[in-house]
Amino acid sequence: MSLLQNIYNSLPLFLQDGAITFKNIIVYYQKYKAIPFFRSIKSIQQDIVKNPREYNDDKELSRFNKLLVYAKNNSSFYADNKNYRKLKSLDDIASIPILEKQILRADSQKFISKEATVFNSKSFRTSGSTGTPLKGKIKTKDLQKRFDMVLSSYCDMGIDLSHGYARFPGAHISNTRDRLYRKDLLNNHYIFSIHHISQANALRYYESIKNNGIKILEGYPSVIFSLANLFSVNNYKDLNLDFFISTAEKLHPHQEEKIREVFNCQVFDYYGSSEQSSYIFTCKEGKLHNSNLISTLEVLDENGNKVENGEEGRMIVTSYTSSFTPLIRYDIGDRCKVAKLQTCSCGKGGLIVDEIIGRDEDVFITTEGKHVTRFSLVLKYLPDAVLESQIVLSNANLSAHIYYTSKEDIVKEKFESFQIKLKATIGGQYDCTFERIDKLVKQARGKSRAVIIEN
Repeated sequence: MSLLQNIYNSLPLFLQDGAITFKNIIVYYQKYKAIPFFRSIKSIQQDIVKNPREYNDDKELSRFNKLLVYAKNNSSFYADNKNYRKLKSLDDIASIPILEKQILRADSQKFISKEATVFNSKSFRTSGSTGTPLKGKIKTKDLQKRFDMVLSSYCDMGIDLSHGYARFPGAHISNTRDRLYRKDLLNNHYIFSIHHISQANALRYYESIKNNGIKILEGYPSVIFSLANLFSVNNYKDLNLDFFISTAEKLHPHQEEKIREVFNCQVFDYYGSSEQSSYIFTCKEGKLHNSNLISTLEVLDENGNKVENGEEGRMIVTSYTSSFTPLIRYDIGDRCKVAKLQTCSCGKGGLIVDEIIGRDEDVFITTEGKHVTRFSLVLKYLPDAVLESQIVLSNANLSAHIYYTSKEDIVKEKFESFQIKLKATIGGQYDCTFERIDKLVKQARGKSRAVIIEN
Protein backbone atom coordinates (compact mmCIF):
# COMPACT_ATOMS: atom_id res chain seq x y z
CA MET A 1 0.00 0.00 0.00
CA SER A 2 1.38 3.43 -0.96
CA LEU A 3 2.33 6.15 1.51
CA LEU A 4 -0.46 8.40 0.20
CA GLN A 5 -3.02 5.61 0.66
CA ASN A 6 -1.84 5.06 4.23
CA ILE A 7 -2.09 8.78 4.99
CA TYR A 8 -5.59 8.91 3.46
CA ASN A 9 -6.71 5.89 5.50
CA SER A 10 -5.56 7.56 8.72
CA LEU A 11 -7.58 10.74 8.14
CA PRO A 12 -10.92 11.38 9.85
CA LEU A 13 -14.00 11.09 7.64
CA PHE A 14 -14.47 14.80 6.91
CA LEU A 15 -10.84 15.14 5.81
CA GLN A 16 -11.18 12.10 3.54
CA ASP A 17 -14.13 13.89 1.93
CA GLY A 18 -11.86 16.93 1.60
CA ALA A 19 -9.09 14.86 0.01
CA ILE A 20 -11.56 13.37 -2.50
CA THR A 21 -12.87 16.86 -3.27
CA PHE A 22 -9.34 18.22 -3.82
CA LYS A 23 -8.41 15.36 -6.13
CA ASN A 24 -11.64 15.78 -8.10
CA ILE A 25 -10.94 19.48 -8.59
CA ILE A 26 -7.68 18.53 -10.32
CA VAL A 27 -9.36 15.85 -12.45
CA TYR A 28 -12.24 18.24 -13.23
CA TYR A 29 -9.77 20.85 -14.53
CA GLN A 30 -7.93 18.23 -16.60
CA LYS A 31 -11.21 17.09 -18.18
CA TYR A 32 -13.06 20.37 -18.66
CA LYS A 33 -10.44 23.14 -18.25
CA ALA A 34 -12.59 24.62 -15.51
CA ILE A 35 -12.82 24.80 -11.72
CA PRO A 36 -16.17 23.59 -10.28
CA PHE A 37 -16.80 26.60 -8.05
CA PHE A 38 -16.41 29.02 -10.98
CA ARG A 39 -17.94 26.85 -13.72
CA SER A 40 -20.22 24.06 -12.63
CA ILE A 41 -20.84 20.87 -14.55
CA LYS A 42 -24.42 22.07 -15.04
CA SER A 43 -23.26 25.24 -16.79
CA ILE A 44 -20.87 23.24 -19.01
CA GLN A 45 -23.69 20.90 -20.02
CA GLN A 46 -26.04 23.85 -20.64
CA ASP A 47 -23.45 25.33 -23.01
CA ILE A 48 -23.27 22.02 -24.90
CA VAL A 49 -27.07 21.91 -25.23
CA LYS A 50 -27.05 25.45 -26.66
CA ASN A 51 -24.14 24.65 -28.98
CA PRO A 52 -24.47 20.97 -29.99
CA ARG A 53 -21.26 19.16 -30.94
CA GLU A 54 -20.73 17.14 -34.08
CA TYR A 55 -19.53 13.55 -33.66
CA ASN A 56 -18.27 13.07 -37.21
CA ASP A 57 -17.08 15.06 -40.21
CA ASP A 58 -15.45 14.49 -43.58
CA LYS A 59 -11.89 15.44 -42.52
CA GLU A 60 -10.89 12.00 -41.28
CA LEU A 61 -8.05 11.65 -43.82
CA SER A 62 -6.67 15.05 -42.83
CA ARG A 63 -6.72 14.08 -39.13
CA PHE A 64 -5.00 10.77 -39.88
CA ASN A 65 -2.16 12.43 -41.82
CA LYS A 66 -1.77 15.19 -39.25
CA LEU A 67 -1.36 12.57 -36.51
CA LEU A 68 1.11 10.67 -38.68
CA VAL A 69 3.29 13.75 -39.20
CA TYR A 70 3.17 14.61 -35.51
CA ALA A 71 4.16 11.06 -34.52
CA LYS A 72 7.08 11.05 -36.98
CA ASN A 73 8.33 14.37 -35.58
CA ASN A 74 7.86 13.69 -31.87
CA SER A 75 7.86 9.96 -31.14
CA SER A 76 11.11 8.01 -31.63
CA PHE A 77 9.26 4.78 -32.46
CA TYR A 78 7.59 6.36 -35.48
CA ALA A 79 10.60 8.50 -36.42
CA ASP A 80 12.73 5.35 -36.73
CA ASN A 81 10.14 3.45 -38.77
CA LYS A 82 9.96 3.99 -42.54
CA ASN A 83 6.61 2.21 -42.91
CA TYR A 84 4.60 5.26 -41.79
CA ARG A 85 3.79 7.47 -44.76
CA LYS A 86 1.00 9.97 -45.40
CA LEU A 87 -2.06 8.56 -47.14
CA LYS A 88 -3.66 9.85 -50.32
CA SER A 89 -6.93 8.14 -49.36
CA LEU A 90 -8.24 6.30 -46.31
CA ASP A 91 -8.67 3.34 -48.65
CA ASP A 92 -4.86 3.05 -48.49
CA ILE A 93 -4.83 2.64 -44.71
CA ALA A 94 -3.85 -1.04 -45.01
CA SER A 95 -0.39 0.11 -46.18
CA ILE A 96 0.29 1.23 -42.61
CA PRO A 97 1.43 -1.62 -40.30
CA ILE A 98 -0.81 -2.75 -37.44
CA LEU A 99 0.58 -1.83 -34.03
CA GLU A 100 0.39 -4.89 -31.81
CA LYS A 101 -0.10 -4.40 -28.09
CA GLN A 102 3.06 -6.31 -27.19
CA ILE A 103 5.14 -3.84 -29.21
CA LEU A 104 3.66 -0.90 -27.31
CA ARG A 105 4.04 -2.79 -24.04
CA ALA A 106 7.65 -3.80 -24.64
CA ASP A 107 9.02 -0.29 -25.11
CA SER A 108 6.29 2.22 -24.29
CA GLN A 109 8.82 4.98 -23.59
CA LYS A 110 9.72 5.11 -27.29
CA PHE A 111 6.14 6.04 -28.15
CA ILE A 112 5.80 8.98 -25.75
CA SER A 113 6.03 12.40 -27.39
CA LYS A 114 9.06 14.54 -26.61
CA GLU A 115 6.61 17.41 -25.99
CA ALA A 116 5.00 15.64 -23.01
CA THR A 117 5.72 17.22 -19.61
CA VAL A 118 4.23 17.00 -16.12
CA PHE A 119 2.46 20.30 -16.83
CA ASN A 120 0.69 19.45 -20.11
CA SER A 121 -0.11 15.76 -19.67
CA LYS A 122 -1.22 13.03 -17.30
CA SER A 123 0.13 9.52 -17.05
CA PHE A 124 -1.86 6.34 -17.56
CA ARG A 125 -1.13 2.78 -16.55
CA THR A 126 -3.50 0.02 -17.52
CA SER A 127 -3.25 -3.70 -17.01
CA GLY A 128 -5.03 -4.87 -20.14
CA SER A 129 -7.15 -8.01 -20.25
CA THR A 130 -4.38 -10.27 -18.94
CA GLY A 131 -2.80 -7.89 -16.51
CA THR A 132 0.37 -6.78 -18.28
CA PRO A 133 1.01 -3.08 -17.65
CA LEU A 134 0.81 -0.49 -20.40
CA LYS A 135 2.14 2.97 -19.67
CA GLY A 136 1.89 6.26 -21.49
CA LYS A 137 1.07 9.96 -21.45
CA ILE A 138 -2.17 11.72 -22.36
CA LYS A 139 -2.12 15.31 -23.55
CA THR A 140 -4.41 17.41 -21.38
CA LYS A 141 -5.96 19.12 -24.43
CA ASP A 142 -6.68 15.72 -25.98
CA LEU A 143 -8.37 14.63 -22.76
CA GLN A 144 -10.53 17.78 -22.77
CA LYS A 145 -11.55 17.18 -26.39
CA ARG A 146 -12.53 13.65 -25.51
CA PHE A 147 -14.61 14.57 -22.46
CA ASP A 148 -16.34 17.33 -24.37
CA MET A 149 -17.57 14.54 -26.65
CA VAL A 150 -18.54 12.36 -23.68
CA LEU A 151 -20.56 15.19 -22.13
CA SER A 152 -22.17 15.85 -25.50
CA SER A 153 -23.44 12.28 -25.69
CA TYR A 154 -24.72 12.58 -22.10
CA CYS A 155 -26.61 15.74 -23.02
CA ASP A 156 -28.13 14.05 -26.06
CA MET A 157 -29.51 11.34 -23.77
CA GLY A 158 -30.75 13.81 -21.13
CA ILE A 159 -28.16 12.81 -18.52
CA ASP A 160 -27.63 15.70 -16.11
CA LEU A 161 -24.59 15.10 -13.89
CA SER A 162 -25.70 17.81 -11.45
CA HIS A 163 -28.62 15.62 -10.31
CA GLY A 164 -27.61 13.07 -7.65
CA TYR A 165 -24.61 11.55 -9.40
CA ALA A 166 -22.62 8.64 -7.89
CA ARG A 167 -19.62 6.71 -9.23
CA PHE A 168 -18.36 3.26 -8.32
CA PRO A 169 -14.63 3.44 -9.23
CA GLY A 170 -12.00 0.88 -8.31
CA ALA A 171 -10.15 3.02 -5.77
CA HIS A 172 -10.02 2.04 -2.10
CA ILE A 173 -11.90 5.01 -0.65
CA SER A 174 -13.75 3.50 2.31
CA ASN A 175 -13.76 0.87 5.03
CA THR A 176 -16.55 -1.05 6.73
CA ARG A 177 -16.37 0.93 9.97
CA ASP A 178 -18.09 3.97 8.52
CA ARG A 179 -20.16 4.94 5.50
CA LEU A 180 -19.42 3.13 2.25
CA TYR A 181 -18.98 6.27 0.20
CA ARG A 182 -17.11 9.55 0.21
CA LYS A 183 -18.50 12.86 -0.96
CA ASP A 184 -17.14 15.44 -3.36
CA LEU A 185 -18.21 18.47 -1.33
CA LEU A 186 -17.90 20.95 -4.19
CA ASN A 187 -19.76 19.03 -6.90
CA ASN A 188 -22.13 17.24 -4.51
CA HIS A 189 -21.10 13.94 -6.10
CA TYR A 190 -20.75 10.59 -4.34
CA ILE A 191 -17.93 8.06 -4.74
CA PHE A 192 -18.81 4.54 -3.57
CA SER A 193 -16.52 1.67 -2.66
CA ILE A 194 -16.75 -1.44 -4.82
CA HIS A 195 -14.67 -3.46 -2.34
CA HIS A 196 -17.32 -4.06 0.33
CA ILE A 197 -20.23 -5.36 -1.73
CA SER A 198 -21.66 -8.32 0.16
CA GLN A 199 -24.85 -9.66 1.69
CA ALA A 200 -23.80 -8.15 5.03
CA ASN A 201 -23.51 -4.66 3.51
CA ALA A 202 -26.42 -4.81 1.03
CA LEU A 203 -28.78 -2.74 3.20
CA ARG A 204 -26.14 -0.08 3.81
CA TYR A 205 -25.59 0.33 0.05
CA TYR A 206 -29.34 0.46 -0.57
CA GLU A 207 -29.96 3.09 2.12
CA SER A 208 -26.99 5.18 0.99
CA ILE A 209 -28.31 5.34 -2.57
CA LYS A 210 -31.91 5.97 -1.53
CA ASN A 211 -31.32 8.46 1.31
CA ASN A 212 -28.86 10.61 -0.65
CA GLY A 213 -31.24 11.04 -3.57
CA ILE A 214 -28.95 9.33 -6.09
CA LYS A 215 -30.39 9.52 -9.61
CA ILE A 216 -27.41 8.51 -11.74
CA LEU A 217 -25.01 5.62 -11.14
CA GLU A 218 -21.81 5.16 -13.13
CA GLY A 219 -19.60 2.10 -12.88
CA TYR A 220 -18.58 -1.33 -14.04
CA PRO A 221 -21.59 -3.41 -15.10
CA SER A 222 -20.35 -6.47 -13.18
CA VAL A 223 -20.29 -4.37 -9.97
CA ILE A 224 -23.73 -2.79 -10.40
CA PHE A 225 -25.20 -6.11 -11.55
CA SER A 226 -23.89 -7.75 -8.38
CA LEU A 227 -25.44 -4.95 -6.33
CA ALA A 228 -28.74 -5.29 -8.21
CA ASN A 229 -28.82 -9.03 -7.47
CA LEU A 230 -28.30 -8.39 -3.75
CA PHE A 231 -31.08 -5.77 -3.71
CA SER A 232 -33.40 -8.14 -5.58
CA VAL A 233 -32.73 -11.10 -3.26
CA ASN A 234 -33.37 -8.91 -0.22
CA ASN A 235 -36.49 -7.33 -1.79
CA TYR A 236 -35.06 -3.80 -1.54
CA LYS A 237 -37.36 -1.76 -3.79
CA ASP A 238 -38.44 1.80 -4.58
CA LEU A 239 -35.17 2.88 -6.22
CA ASN A 240 -36.15 5.18 -9.05
CA LEU A 241 -32.95 6.22 -10.75
CA ASP A 242 -32.76 8.11 -14.02
CA PHE A 243 -29.71 6.43 -15.57
CA PHE A 244 -27.03 3.83 -15.13
CA ILE A 245 -23.87 4.70 -17.09
CA SER A 246 -22.03 1.50 -17.97
CA THR A 247 -18.29 1.74 -18.55
CA ALA A 248 -15.01 -0.22 -18.85
CA GLU A 249 -16.58 -3.68 -19.33
CA LYS A 250 -18.88 -5.45 -21.72
CA LEU A 251 -22.52 -4.94 -20.70
CA HIS A 252 -24.37 -8.23 -21.19
CA PRO A 253 -28.11 -8.25 -22.00
CA HIS A 254 -28.96 -10.16 -18.79
CA GLN A 255 -27.03 -7.56 -16.75
CA GLU A 256 -28.81 -4.68 -18.45
CA GLU A 257 -32.20 -6.29 -17.90
CA LYS A 258 -31.59 -6.84 -14.17
CA ILE A 259 -30.18 -3.33 -13.65
CA ARG A 260 -33.15 -1.74 -15.45
CA GLU A 261 -35.56 -3.80 -13.37
CA VAL A 262 -34.02 -3.20 -9.91
CA PHE A 263 -33.03 0.46 -10.32
CA ASN A 264 -35.97 1.38 -12.56
CA CYS A 265 -33.69 3.36 -14.86
CA GLN A 266 -32.46 3.82 -18.40
CA VAL A 267 -29.02 2.45 -19.35
CA PHE A 268 -26.33 4.34 -21.24
CA ASP A 269 -23.40 2.23 -22.45
CA TYR A 270 -20.15 3.51 -23.88
CA TYR A 271 -16.76 2.10 -24.83
CA GLY A 272 -13.44 3.76 -24.10
CA SER A 273 -10.00 2.84 -22.81
CA SER A 274 -7.19 4.12 -20.62
CA GLU A 275 -5.13 4.57 -23.79
CA GLN A 276 -7.75 7.08 -25.05
CA SER A 277 -8.61 5.06 -28.15
CA SER A 278 -12.11 4.94 -29.62
CA TYR A 279 -15.23 6.52 -28.20
CA ILE A 280 -18.23 4.33 -29.00
CA PHE A 281 -21.47 5.59 -27.48
CA THR A 282 -25.16 4.76 -27.26
CA CYS A 283 -27.51 7.03 -29.20
CA LYS A 284 -31.19 7.68 -28.45
CA GLU A 285 -32.14 4.82 -30.75
CA GLY A 286 -30.05 2.42 -28.67
CA LYS A 287 -27.36 1.90 -31.31
CA LEU A 288 -23.60 2.06 -30.74
CA HIS A 289 -21.77 4.65 -32.88
CA ASN A 290 -18.03 5.30 -33.21
CA SER A 291 -17.11 8.99 -33.39
CA ASN A 292 -14.59 9.57 -36.16
CA LEU A 293 -13.60 12.86 -34.48
CA ILE A 294 -12.09 10.68 -31.75
CA SER A 295 -10.80 7.76 -33.81
CA THR A 296 -10.76 5.85 -37.05
CA LEU A 297 -12.08 2.39 -36.25
CA GLU A 298 -11.33 -0.57 -38.52
CA VAL A 299 -12.78 -4.03 -37.89
CA LEU A 300 -10.58 -6.71 -39.48
CA ASP A 301 -10.56 -10.49 -39.78
CA GLU A 302 -7.60 -12.67 -38.78
CA ASN A 303 -5.96 -12.05 -42.17
CA GLY A 304 -6.11 -8.29 -41.79
CA ASN A 305 -8.99 -7.78 -44.21
CA LYS A 306 -11.98 -5.57 -43.52
CA VAL A 307 -14.98 -7.60 -42.37
CA GLU A 308 -18.37 -7.32 -44.02
CA ASN A 309 -21.31 -5.63 -42.30
CA GLY A 310 -22.91 -8.05 -39.89
CA GLU A 311 -19.60 -9.80 -39.12
CA GLU A 312 -17.23 -9.57 -36.15
CA GLY A 313 -13.51 -8.92 -36.09
CA ARG A 314 -10.55 -7.32 -34.35
CA MET A 315 -10.82 -3.65 -33.38
CA ILE A 316 -7.98 -1.66 -34.96
CA VAL A 317 -7.91 1.94 -33.73
CA THR A 318 -6.21 5.12 -34.85
CA SER A 319 -6.80 7.57 -32.01
CA TYR A 320 -6.94 11.35 -32.41
CA THR A 321 -6.98 11.94 -28.63
CA SER A 322 -3.71 10.17 -27.83
CA SER A 323 -1.11 12.32 -29.58
CA PHE A 324 1.37 12.12 -26.68
CA THR A 325 1.34 8.31 -27.02
CA PRO A 326 0.38 8.01 -30.70
CA LEU A 327 -1.80 5.00 -31.48
CA ILE A 328 -1.83 4.42 -35.24
CA ARG A 329 -3.66 1.27 -36.39
CA TYR A 330 -3.45 -0.07 -32.84
CA ASP A 331 -4.83 -3.54 -32.12
CA ILE A 332 -6.47 -2.82 -28.76
CA GLY A 333 -7.19 -6.50 -28.13
CA ASP A 334 -10.98 -6.29 -28.19
CA ARG A 335 -13.40 -7.43 -30.86
CA CYS A 336 -16.73 -6.09 -32.07
CA LYS A 337 -19.51 -6.98 -34.45
CA VAL A 338 -20.23 -4.46 -37.20
CA ALA A 339 -23.93 -3.70 -37.61
CA LYS A 340 -25.45 -5.00 -40.82
CA LEU A 341 -27.43 -1.77 -41.25
CA GLN A 342 -25.15 1.29 -41.21
CA THR A 343 -27.88 3.92 -40.99
CA CYS A 344 -29.61 5.36 -37.94
CA SER A 345 -32.38 7.93 -37.54
CA CYS A 346 -30.40 9.71 -34.80
CA GLY A 347 -28.16 11.20 -37.48
CA LYS A 348 -24.93 10.80 -35.48
CA GLY A 349 -23.15 8.87 -38.22
CA GLY A 350 -19.92 6.98 -37.68
CA LEU A 351 -19.40 3.22 -37.87
CA ILE A 352 -22.28 1.45 -36.11
CA VAL A 353 -21.52 -1.71 -34.16
CA ASP A 354 -23.96 -4.24 -32.75
CA GLU A 355 -21.78 -5.55 -29.96
CA ILE A 356 -18.46 -5.00 -28.20
CA ILE A 357 -16.96 -8.44 -27.58
CA GLY A 358 -14.53 -9.08 -24.74
CA ARG A 359 -13.87 -7.17 -21.53
CA ASP A 360 -15.90 -9.66 -19.49
CA GLU A 361 -15.59 -9.66 -15.71
CA ASP A 362 -16.72 -12.51 -13.48
CA VAL A 363 -17.85 -11.98 -9.90
CA PHE A 364 -15.86 -13.93 -7.31
CA ILE A 365 -17.74 -14.44 -4.04
CA THR A 366 -15.18 -15.02 -1.28
CA THR A 367 -15.61 -17.36 1.69
CA GLU A 368 -16.57 -14.26 3.70
CA GLY A 369 -19.37 -13.39 1.27
CA LYS A 370 -17.60 -10.46 -0.34
CA HIS A 371 -18.39 -9.86 -4.03
CA VAL A 372 -15.16 -9.12 -5.93
CA THR A 373 -14.93 -7.86 -9.52
CA ARG A 374 -12.52 -5.72 -11.54
CA PHE A 375 -9.39 -7.81 -11.05
CA SER A 376 -7.65 -5.59 -13.60
CA LEU A 377 -7.25 -3.12 -10.75
CA VAL A 378 -5.07 -5.72 -9.02
CA LEU A 379 -3.32 -7.08 -12.10
CA LYS A 380 -1.67 -3.74 -12.83
CA TYR A 381 0.55 -4.38 -9.77
CA LEU A 382 2.25 -7.34 -11.47
CA PRO A 383 5.99 -6.95 -12.21
CA ASP A 384 6.73 -5.21 -15.49
CA ALA A 385 8.58 -8.34 -16.69
CA VAL A 386 5.27 -10.26 -16.84
CA LEU A 387 4.05 -10.49 -20.45
CA GLU A 388 0.69 -12.18 -19.80
CA SER A 389 -1.00 -13.52 -16.69
CA GLN A 390 -4.00 -15.46 -15.49
CA ILE A 391 -5.38 -15.96 -11.96
CA VAL A 392 -7.18 -19.17 -11.02
CA LEU A 393 -9.24 -18.63 -7.85
CA SER A 394 -10.61 -21.45 -5.72
CA ASN A 395 -12.72 -21.28 -2.58
CA ALA A 396 -12.47 -25.05 -2.16
CA ASN A 397 -8.67 -24.86 -1.90
CA LEU A 398 -8.50 -21.28 -0.54
CA SER A 399 -6.02 -20.57 -3.29
CA ALA A 400 -5.06 -18.00 -5.90
CA HIS A 401 -2.73 -19.60 -8.44
CA ILE A 402 -1.14 -17.14 -10.84
CA TYR A 403 0.11 -18.36 -14.21
CA TYR A 404 2.36 -15.97 -16.10
CA THR A 405 4.52 -15.74 -19.18
CA SER A 406 7.83 -13.89 -19.29
CA LYS A 407 11.22 -14.04 -20.96
CA GLU A 408 12.71 -15.61 -17.83
CA ASP A 409 11.69 -16.74 -14.36
CA ILE A 410 10.73 -13.98 -11.92
CA VAL A 411 11.66 -14.34 -8.24
CA LYS A 412 8.68 -14.45 -5.89
CA GLU A 413 9.80 -11.28 -4.09
CA LYS A 414 9.02 -9.28 -7.24
CA PHE A 415 5.34 -10.22 -6.80
CA GLU A 416 5.12 -8.75 -3.29
CA SER A 417 3.17 -5.60 -4.22
CA PHE A 418 0.77 -7.64 -6.34
CA GLN A 419 0.27 -10.22 -3.57
CA ILE A 420 -0.44 -7.52 -0.98
CA LYS A 421 -3.00 -5.91 -3.30
CA LEU A 422 -4.65 -9.23 -4.19
CA LYS A 423 -4.98 -10.33 -0.55
CA ALA A 424 -6.34 -6.91 0.41
CA THR A 425 -9.00 -7.46 -2.25
CA ILE A 426 -10.01 -11.11 -1.78
CA GLY A 427 -8.84 -11.75 1.79
CA GLY A 428 -5.72 -12.95 3.57
CA GLN A 429 -7.05 -16.52 3.86
CA TYR A 430 -6.12 -17.29 0.25
CA ASP A 431 -2.70 -18.82 -0.45
CA CYS A 432 -0.94 -17.25 -3.45
CA THR A 433 1.29 -19.33 -5.71
CA PHE A 434 3.04 -18.37 -8.94
CA GLU A 435 3.94 -20.47 -11.98
CA ARG A 436 5.70 -19.46 -15.18
CA ILE A 437 4.33 -21.18 -18.32
CA ASP A 438 5.02 -20.98 -22.05
CA LYS A 439 1.61 -19.60 -23.02
CA LEU A 440 -1.83 -19.03 -21.56
CA VAL A 441 -4.80 -21.19 -22.46
CA LYS A 442 -6.96 -19.40 -25.04
CA GLN A 443 -10.71 -19.20 -24.62
CA ALA A 444 -13.44 -18.51 -27.17
CA ARG A 445 -12.48 -16.19 -30.03
CA GLY A 446 -8.80 -16.63 -29.25
CA LYS A 447 -8.71 -14.49 -26.10
CA SER A 448 -7.29 -15.41 -22.72
CA ARG A 449 -9.32 -14.81 -19.58
CA ALA A 450 -7.54 -12.79 -16.93
CA VAL A 451 -9.39 -14.59 -14.13
CA ILE A 452 -10.75 -18.13 -13.93
CA ILE A 453 -13.03 -18.96 -11.00
CA GLU A 454 -13.15 -22.50 -9.66
CA ASN A 455 -15.55 -22.67 -6.72
